[in-house]
Amino acid sequence: MRVNPSGKKSFFLVYSINRKRKRITLGPYPVVKFAEAKSRAETIFRHVELGGDPAEDLRRYRTGARFGELCREFLSLPSGSVEDEPNGGSSRKRLKPTTSREYQRLVSTELLPLWGDRLVADISAVEVQRLVNHIAAGRGPKRKGAPVMANRVRSLLSRIFNFGVSRGALTLNPVQQVSTPAIEPRVGRILTFHELEQLLSSLEDESPEVDAVFRFLILTGQQPSAVTSLRWSELTFENWRVPHPPDPAVEIYLVPQLQQVLRHLKSLSPHNETVFGAKNDLPPAHLGKITKRLNSRLKFDYPFSPRDIRRTFQYRLRELGIRSDVIEKIQGRNSSQPKRLRPYNNYDYGKDIREALTVWADRIWPAPPPRKEGKIIQLFR
Repeated sequence: MRVNPSGKKSFFLVYSINRKRKRITLGPYPVVKFAEAKSRAETIFRHVELGGDPAEDLRRYRTGARFGELCREFLSLPSGSVEDEPNGGSSRKRLKPTTSREYQRLVSTELLPLWGDRLVADISAVEVQRLVNHIAAGRGPKRKGAPVMANRVRSLLSRIFNFGVSRGALTLNPVQQVSTPAIEPRVGRILTFHELEQLLSSLEDESPEVDAVFRFLILTGQQPSAVTSLRWSELTFENWRVPHPPDPAVEIYLVPQLQQVLRHLKSLSPHNETVFGAKNDLPPAHLGKITKRLNSRLKFDYPFSPRDIRRTFQYRLRELGIRSDVIEKIQGRNSSQPKRLRPYNNYDYGKDIREALTVWADRIWPAPPPRKEGKIIQLFR
C-alpha cells in the first residue's frame, strides 16, 4: 500500500519481467478492500506467469480506449448479453430485445454526444453524478425532470464501466461512488373484479376494434403487443396459437364470449389479414391513448395501463384457485420449476388452460344463458 502525503492510500503490485521491475495500481483504499486487491494481484500474477505484461496492456489500452469505442464493443456482445462481473468473470445476463434497443437509444442520445471521444479512464464519478442529477432535475427550463430515466442511465453506465474493467480499460468502476438519483415508485397495480366489470361495460361505447382488443387483453392475459398484432392466420374461432420463444407455442382456448367477438369482427372486415386492423384508430402505438381516454371516463381511484390488465389476470386467477404452473403456461412466463426438470415436463396443459379460462370468463363476463326452446301451441279464440 502506498500512502501519499495528503493521506490518500492505494494498493499497488510490483512484479518483474526479464529482470525488469514494473508496478501496477490495483485501486484506491477504502474503495478497494484488501481482499479484492489480493484477488486482483493473484489474477495479475497468473497473467504474468503465462507471459503477459498487465502494465503494458493497460497502458496500451488506455492510450487508445475511448468511451465511444467501449460502448460500441459493449453493445456488440453476442446473444444480447452483458457481462456483470467487474473482475472479468464469465457470468452473463441475457437481455430482452426491447432492453437492448433501449440501451442503444440511451448510448446514442445521452452518452456518446457527451463523452464519445473521452478516454474511459478519465471519466470520473463526479461527472457521472452530475449527469444523472441533471437528467433527474430537468435538462432545460422547458423540460421536466426524469428521475426514472436518470436511474436507467446510471444502471447502464455501471454495466458499461464494469465491462471496461473486465477488458482492462480502467481499474475501478466510477459509478460505484454515484448515488441513485431517485427512489422509483412502485409500478403497476391490481384491478378489482368490480373495476374489471366497469371496464367491460365502458367498452360498449368504443369502436368494435377497441372493444375487441380490450376484451382479448382481459380474457386471455397476453402481452398487449401480441394482441394488437394478432392475425387471422394465427387463430381459429376456438383456439389461438401464441408463440412464446424459445419455448414452444401454446394453444389458448378462446371462450364463447371471444368467439362471438371474432365472428363480429370477421363480418365487418372479411378481407383483412389483421384481426384488429379494420380501422386506422387502433395501431399498437395508440393503445396508451385509448387507455388514457378510458381512465378519464371511468375515474378510478388509480389509473390503469394495459400491462396492469395482464398483471391482474395473473393475480386474480391465482385467487380463484388456478394453479401457478397453469397461469405461467397461459402467459408464457418463466416457469418456477427448476431448469433441470423442465425438459422432462411434457404434460399437456390443454384441458387445464381451457378450464382456467372458462372459470375466469364466467367470473367477470358471464355468457348469456341459452334460449329455452319449448313447444309452441297456437291458441284460437
